[in-house]
Amino acid sequence: MTKLIAFMVISADGYHTDEQRSAEWQTFGPEFADLSKDQLDEVDTLVMGRTTFDGIERYWTGPQGAEFDPQIAARMNKLGKIVLSTSATATTWDGLPVPLMSIDELSAWKDNANTAAMVLGSSTAVGALLRAGLVDELRLMISPTILGGGLRVFPTAGRVEMQLVAVRPFESGNVLLTYRPRA
Repeated sequence: MTKLIAFMVISADGYHTDEQRSAEWQTFGPEFADLSKDQLDEVDTLVMGRTTFDGIERYWTGPQGAEFDPQIAARMNKLGKIVLSTSATATTWDGLPVPLMSIDELSAWKDNANTAAMVLGSSTAVGALLRAGLVDELRLMISPTILGGGLRVFPTAGRVEMQLVAVRPFESGNVLLTYRPRA
């Protein structure tokens, strides 16, 4: 059975993007870069909603990603990908086809694969996965920024009880909270 980890960076007031749908406000630094590499080394598949996938694919396959951090770019580009979508018909990562799945199809894949996967960003998708009981671990990186508006995190989750299992502060002011859904 696949372990599904969801990772999301959010502002201190609970937004995952600002009002312009940008994530440039996120506090990044050497510790965050190391965490990114470690997390990518934990998994062999990345799961994303269609909107997140489109932005991330352009960034990490283009010159910006390699200029930002070539080690992260290499990891992002080598991992398998799945896009959660009910409306897309086809998608690619750097020209290679990427499977599209519904929540039900991902659930069947999760039950039958023996791997580890991570959902990056994709607040709406993570909310649906939380509601469906498919997330095994939720990692929230709280950025020391108050946005005052934007897109709220997990608008589709409904109520999900979580158990805190780890807290990791960063010198940048970020705090990583790790949760597991309560049984």
